[in-house]
Amino acid sequence: MRLLVPGTSPPPIETRETWLVIETRDAFRYIQNMSFKPSIVVARFSDLKPDLVNRVQPELILCPLMGPGFDALDVLCHASMADWRASIGVLSPPLPNHRMVERELKAHSGGLSVNLLIV
Repeated sequence: MRLLVPGTSPPPIETRETWLVIETRDAFRYIQNMSFKPSIVVARFSDLKPDLVNRVQPELILCPLMGPGFDALDVLCHASMADWRASIGVLSPPLPNHRMVERELKAHSGGLSVNLLIV
């Protein structure tokens, strides 16, 4: 059983997944269009440490391709240091060659599953 992070509330009974959202407003627009709603823990990039990922134990870490002072490669680097293995969803606007960007992200994933998500 997963322990609650101090200061958080338990998710509704029907919640199937927990996602860790790193500094991106696009996450809520992306989640709004989904058929199910995950439990969400929001964190600043500066708080993304292996300890946070290990405590939250998210199924998915959602981050922007480019954030304020960081990018998805920075998130991948920090997340890959955790014991907990989450998938990474990278939110991006439409790109001319999104497959190339996704290949680059996967090359730097540290063994984590990475998907580029166009919003």
